[in-house]
Amino acid sequence: MFDLKIVIIGGGIAGLAAAIALKRNKNKVVVREKNASSSNSGMAFMIHESTIRKINALTDRDLEVKDCQINNFVLRDSRLNTDHIKIKGWYAIKRVKLLNFLQSQLSTDEYRDNSDFSHFHYKEDKAIAAVFKDGSIECGDLFIGADGINSQVRNLVSEAHFFPNEINEIVCIAKHKDENIHDNTFRKYVSIKRGMSFGYIPVSNNEHVWFLQFNSKLYGSVFEKREGIEKALSPKLLAEFPKEVREIIADSDLKKSHLWKNQELKLLNSYYKSNICLIGDAAHGSISLTSSGVSSGISSAIELAECLNSFESLYTAFNEYESIRKKKNTQTIEYAQKLKLQFNSPPNSINNYALPLFH
Repeated sequence: MFDLKIVIIGGGIAGLAAAIALKRNKNKVVVREKNASSSNSGMAFMIHESTIRKINALTDRDLEVKDCQINNFVLRDSRLNTDHIKIKGWYAIKRVKLLNFLQSQLSTDEYRDNSDFSHFHYKEDKAIAAVFKDGSIECGDLFIGADGINSQVRNLVSEAHFFPNEINEIVCIAKHKDENIHDNTFRKYVSIKRGMSFGYIPVSNNEHVWFLQFNSKLYGSVFEKREGIEKALSPKLLAEFPKEVREIIADSDLKKSHLWKNQELKLLNSYYKSNICLIGDAAHGSISLTSSGVSSGISSAIELAECLNSFESLYTAFNEYESIRKKKNTQTIEYAQKLKLQFNSPPNSINNYALPLFH
């Protein structure tokens, strides 16, 4: 199918990737994003080279990642046992870098922010227009919900069920005076007693993105609000972690930290209804332990575009897309459960830990 007008609700990474892929297939696309572009500073994430290849196949120039490669993973527990693992094909990239790169592939007519979705207008059983809270209306032939884990579009497509919240995290960027900290190494420290772990990854020559993961039952009250993070990150709380962890936190502007309360979707019954389809976290939000969210979101966007390009029938295209994604998302959910079990009941040997990387 081509020459459709496709309205994408949500201008995050998955929504932008979908717009670029669908535009390449000779469709008219319009992305409507809730937030202002200036709010998309974000943090950073790990992304696999297979996903980067998919992005570069769609764009008129390649995403620059030569200085972003991560080749090593070092895991240490509080008994100072250490495991060194070589990893291949992984990159650490700032979210704003990828967002700006993807947005550059769209014209000003194809992307509009400050668009808070309200509801759809229908004709018979098909959506004919998306209505936004500012009163604006976007008509279309097909609508894609890419509006994240708290998706409003998903509420109109499929009933959602979530796994219990078990592990949350604080994420922040540390900026150092040293201009040569990038050693291509992802480090993670796990506590055998406290239900807590700390990881950090270089994202530039003088910056690390770091995350403190914690059991929400044990520490939910400690990290209840972002405003209290600076006080909560006390030397006593971090006593099991090495000195370098406290130094990284000291180099951080904790006022810009993000308290991430993980919401993990169970497998949806359906990813589409009539001419409305879901991608990214709206369809299959997973916990950040897997480092799979960005890659999964981009893959779902591209796979939907490929299915729409391969079949004349919208029903057949959506059915094929759903079949592909359900298989992949089942695998992600299974791996996430393995990582959660590992976090809450650490293995006897550090060598038995599964990598917090899945694609």
